[in-house]
This record gives sequence, C-alpha cells and structure tokens, in this order.
Amino acid sequence: MIWSSHKIKRELAYDNRAKFLVAVIFLFAFAIIIKIFNLQVFQHDLYAARALQQHGVEEEIIPERGRIFVRTNEDKTELYPLAANKEFALIYAVPKDMNNIEQAAEKLMPILYPLLHDEPDQEALLAVIEKNIREDIFADIMKNNPPETGKEVVLNEEEVAVALEKERLVLIENLTKEKEENMKQYYEELLEKFSKKDDPYEPLAQKVDKDKLAEIMNLKISGIEYSLSDYRYYPEGNTASNILGFVVNNPNNELTQGSYGIEGYFNSQLAGTMGAIKAEKDVHGRLIIVADRQMQEAVDGSDIVLTINKTIQDVVCRKLNLSALKHGADLAAVIIMDPKTGAIISMCSYPDFDPNDYGKTENVDYFNNAAIFNAYEPGSIFKAVTMAAGIDTEMFEPDTTFVDTGSVVI
Repeated sequence: MIWSSHKIKRELAYDNRAKFLVAVIFLFAFAIIIKIFNLQVFQHDLYAARALQQHGVEEEIIPERGRIFVRTNEDKTELYPLAANKEFALIYAVPKDMNNIEQAAEKLMPILYPLLHDEPDQEALLAVIEKNIREDIFADIMKNNPPETGKEVVLNEEEVAVALEKERLVLIENLTKEKEENMKQYYEELLEKFSKKDDPYEPLAQKVDKDKLAEIMNLKISGIEYSLSDYRYYPEGNTASNILGFVVNNPNNELTQGSYGIEGYFNSQLAGTMGAIKAEKDVHGRLIIVADRQMQEAVDGSDIVLTINKTIQDVVCRKLNLSALKHGADLAAVIIMDPKTGAIISMCSYPDFDPNDYGKTENVDYFNNAAIFNAYEPGSIFKAVTMAAGIDTEMFEPDTTFVDTGSVVI
C-alpha cells in the first residue's frame, strides 16, 4: 500500500510538470504569434521602410545638356558646336604607390605643364608694344612740331617696323627664359607632391582630354590614377564667350545651371528635365533585374542654333581684340547684321573670357556682352537712323549726292 501511494504521488507530480511545460510552451508560442502579428500588421510600414532603405536604391538620372551651334557656311547647312558636353579626366597621384619620383616628374612635366599654364599670346603682346612704340615716336615728333605750327604729323612706318622687330626678338627671348624658369619650378612642385608618402591623393590636373589621358597612362607610371567626369566644353575657347556665357561646375552631379549669355537666358531649355529610377539591390549593391522597378526617363535639353557665322566671328573677334589692345581701349564691340533679315551674323566684345575656365576671369564685368549691355556714344551707328528719317520725309533719295569739302583742322 505504501509503494502504491508513492507511485500515485509521482504520477501526479509528473502530470503537473507536464501540464506546466505545455502551458509554458503555449504561452511562449502565443507570445511569438503576438510578436509576429505586431511586426507584420502594426509595424509593417516601419520595417518595410527600413528594408527599402537597406535594399532599395533611388538614383537621379541627369539629362544631357543641349548644345549650342553656329553656322559655318553661307548656305547655313553646316553647323559647328560652340558649346557641347565632353568627358574629361582628373589626373591624380597616389604617392605611397610611386617608386622613382624623379623619373616620374621628368616624364609627366612636359605633358602636364602646358595643361596648367597658358602660353602667352605673342600677337596680343606685340599689339600693345606697337601701341607704345607709336606713342613714343609720336611724342618725339610733336616736340619738334607743336600743334600751333599746323604741320601735318606723319609717322615713319619703316621706323615703327624696325623698332617693333627689335622688341619682338626681345619678347621671344624673355618668354623663353620665363617658360624655362616656370618649368623648373613646376618640376620641384611635382617632386614635393610625390614625396608625401602618407598622402593617398594628390591632384595633378583637371579636365584632361582623352588624348592627353592616353599619353599620360601610356607612360605606365605606378601611382598615377584618374577618374572621369562630364563637363561643359567650349571647343573655341574665348570665341563668342560673351554671347554664350558659361555653365557652373557641377561636382554634385545635379541639373546643370547656366550663367550669363545664351547659357543663362535659355537655361531651362538647355538643361532638360531630371529623371529618376527606383529599384532593389542585392547584398553586393547590384540592381535586381527581376525586382519591380519604377523609372522616369530624363528628358535631354534642346539644342540651340544661332545665326552667328563662325568664319566671320573668328576673324572679326580676333581683329577687334588686337585693335583694342593696340589702341589701349577698355571696351570694344562689333555687331554685324544681315540688313535683309536682321539676323546677327557676328557679335564680338572686348574684353572676353574663356568659359572653359571662367573661374580665372579677373573681373566679373568681362562676362557681360558689351555690345548690348553697356551704354556708349551712338557715333556713326546713328547715321543709319538719320538716313532713314531723311528718306521717310522724302528730303532726299538713297542716291542723293553731297559735296565733301575735306577735313577740318580743330
């Protein structure tokens, strides 16, 4: 009987433990179900957003900026881009990966130096020198022929030419010496950059075209690397810069923004419309092709064709710049118009600037188009208005003659 009583107690104790264990398992399972229900129902939006943040990707698609064209021939069928888009390289050094830095500097210097230092415009410098020579010779003549004598003053062009040739030779010699000194200094600067072994990044040159990039990379210098970026490119440099304006550098890969000129005025048409893509990526950051993707295509900017004739523009702007330098003018402008249509064939302003490197412009006033922005004396341009008024009132005909009595001494 005693053994039977102990057996019953053990069975009851076991039965109670089993019931308790079942209850614990049930409560644990119920808690898990509640937790899962809470995560999937009440906190669904929160964790869906977190998952999208971790695996989703949203990127903006940058549109291509429209180009600006000019005419190159009389029948207006050939176009030439004065403003386009081009991929350029940033050349940089990783000093810790470089071996023979002296040899590297010697190889890179002849290629990089011209990219970073503009060659002086000898023709423009000679125009200024000629102006000074003429002023000096004229001053000497006026000492012996004061205005009250009434004698006509004529410069001896042969004397001017001889003096100018002497100055030209001196100028070339001085520019050669200056370039040699600058190249030596640049060589030392390269050595200093390459010697920074703790520096993982030393920029050497920006906006390097692909031809120069290939020339540099073919040297196979260890520690010389590059990265590519898109830039606004003006293949003719200063030509028509006051008409075109420029595009602000875009380091953050945003919608391009034009300033001044055509780039600024027609920015909304040239810039285009941003696009976007939403998709999912795997653990390696690659887009999952089968995943649902939302894509809004970017709309590229519109091209603009100007009435400017490139051939005429090149000649006129060059002549204007040299004339302004020769006469020491602060401002100069030329406009050539088609009298039948009113189309502007050429428009040049002095001073101008290089829109590829607008940050180096000394004065922001150079960005303005002097031909239409600045006030100036009408002078001979007003003769057309006077002639039009006379014809309108029938005071004279286009072929009416008049007597020219010659110059007047003042």
